[in-house]
Amino acid sequence: MFAKKNSNDRSKLKLTCMATGFFPKDVQLTIMKNQKHLPDDEIESTGVRPNHDGSYQMRKSVEVKEEEKAEYDCSVQHRYLQQPILIKVDEN
Repeated sequence: MFAKKNSNDRSKLKLTCMATGFFPKDVQLTIMKNQKHLPDDEIESTGVRPNHDGSYQMRKSVEVKEEEKAEYDCSVQHRYLQQPILIKVDEN
């Protein structure tokens, strides 16, 4: 997960969660705020896209206020993972 300043509104950050290099293409990529799933209407998604090597990638992003006090997590679930991958980003 990485953060980038919004070019239109410098008071906001765009948090992006990306998974790449997986096959088959069935994957669950989730962004959570304070351990709760964010609704789909708050998240921007690329959908699953092919990579040049036959694997796949997916990105999901959410805009947040830079001064917001919240904990954001990115969770990736795929059939070939023994357990989901969880990446925590603490914005405190």
